[in-house]
Amino acid sequence: MKSKWILFFILAVPLISTAYVPRYEMIMERVGRNHGYGFFLIDQEVIFPAQPTPYIVKEQWMINTDGSYRLRVKGERQLLDKLDITIVYNGRRKHYINAQGVRKTTNVGSEFADPLFWNSNPDKLTSLLKQYQVQIPDYKSLERVVNADTNAPLNPGRSATLNLSRIGGRLAYAVGAVTEFGNSEKEPAIWIEQDQFNILKFRMPSQTEITASDYSRYSRGMHFPKERKIQTPTATFQINLRQVKAISSSSGNKRLLSVSSLDPKKSPHVILKLPDIDIIKSFYQRFR
Repeated sequence: MKSKWILFFILAVPLISTAYVPRYEMIMERVGRNHGYGFFLIDQEVIFPAQPTPYIVKEQWMINTDGSYRLRVKGERQLLDKLDITIVYNGRRKHYINAQGVRKTTNVGSEFADPLFWNSNPDKLTSLLKQYQVQIPDYKSLERVVNADTNAPLNPGRSATLNLSRIGGRLAYAVGAVTEFGNSEKEPAIWIEQDQFNILKFRMPSQTEITASDYSRYSRGMHFPKERKIQTPTATFQINLRQVKAISSSSGNKRLLSVSSLDPKKSPHVILKLPDIDIIKSFYQRFR
């Protein structure tokens, strides 16, 4: 009986490396499809490690899955009335009203990766991965390598930067350069669930990793994780989903995604209110 189990594992292990892997473009098209279409509100809480009790912050994202976003951040418990941030995003730029009531424009945070979980455009998803130095399969260069006798591609449709892997016991497509054994600096990569095409893990050049779990399907085809963790070399942040709600693409909602909506005279709450707490200030500089 023992020999049968040994034989089973010998035969089963190579299946991961030899199983069919679709082209990268098909995978990202399915990922984008999972992000639905139109306007959504996403309510979530971010838990910051602290003693004696963690800080809890409420975030509400208004998103258009084509790539427009607005974020409202409010503190809870000990942060009530001490934290209030409103940001409008336009590409890789973010706009907000500072504490003096002046509109400011800066680049998004150096580790702002949330659009990976809701942008529906495969090309924009790929562009974001490239910004984080994830190596994307280059099929054209692969197909130029041909057999000298038959002139047929030696490795059509296969790439060293797209493989099958396992994340938490689940099979996933791993996109990115493989980290060499013994290398303490791990290569940037993303892991996408094989069957459902949901993002399970993302690693940035900074070695920060985002993991996502417990996906559910919502209106208009939106798939979203109930839990995410952002793990840096020094801290771990927990993000818990509260609700996902599809909303209309009304003129009022479209206006909220525009920079002109940041009017401190009409909406005083858009004026930045940020407590002098390093872990919170660092988070919103890096990840938002």
